[in-house]
Order: sequence, then C-alpha cells, then structure tokens
Amino acid sequence: MTHTLTDADMFAADFQAGVEALPSSRRFTPEQLEVLYGLGYAQAQQERWDKALAIFAFLSQYGPTRQHYLAGLALCMQKLHRYEEAISIYSLMLVLFAGRLDFSLRIAECQLAQGHAADALATLRQLDSALTENDALKTRTRVLLEHLGGNTSSANT
Repeated sequence: MTHTLTDADMFAADFQAGVEALPSSRRFTPEQLEVLYGLGYAQAQQERWDKALAIFAFLSQYGPTRQHYLAGLALCMQKLHRYEEAISIYSLMLVLFAGRLDFSLRIAECQLAQGHAADALATLRQLDSALTENDALKTRTRVLLEHLGGNTSSANT
C-alpha cells in the first residue's frame, strides 16, 4: 500500500511546490490565464505558431507547472523547427507528468526532424517497452518503429 517516491517524483513535487510559492504565480488569476490560453490555442489552431509561441511562453512563466501551457509551448517550438527547445520542454513534461508517455513520441518526432534517426529509434524503443500491449500509443509507436526499420520482436510476430 505504501508507494515509494522516485527521484523524479520528488523532483516534480518539489518543483511544483516551489513554483506555486513564488509571488509571480499569484500575479494573475487562473481565470485570466485561461483566457490567454484560449487566445494562444486559437492562434495555434490557425497555425500562427509565432503568435501562439509568444502567448504560451508568457503563460509558461506564470503557470510553469500547468500541463496545457507547457504542451502549447513545446508544440509551437516544434512547429517552428526549434527542436532542441521542444525536446527540452517535452522532457521536462515527462518528469512533471510521468503518466503522459505521449510526450516521448513528440520527442522522437523532433529527433527525426533533426535527422537524428538513431536517437529517435532509441526513444521509440524505450517508449515501446514502457507501454502495455492494449495502449493505443503502442500501435503508433510500433508503426513508427517499423517505418524506421527498428522492428520490435513482438511487432514481427
């Protein structure tokens, strides 16, 4: 019944608590930030990535532990071909939101866009091993692995 916290769990909890204690985290109300998020989301839907980036960068300063702000920021970075920055944000999100393994798929997409196929294969293999057989993300991961020639043994059966 006792859950042992990993180093990543402790980092995520400490990071979130520390950020929430900062005076800047109370400068805007959650409602005000969500209005801005709506504007950023609308810009992203229209593929105005540079305008959306400015909004998500602002939001990430005032809500750096809010998953949807970070996801918007990372996606904008990815769409603007700022892959290293996108990978850094997606990696942070994997630590903060350990249950969201789909961020690993985004990392692999960035690695592929950079021409780092070996790194993408390693990321996809790690993701594949972490997923259960009935997870929809596993199917997407396996398709990418097969496309890249990095078939898994269970994908070949």
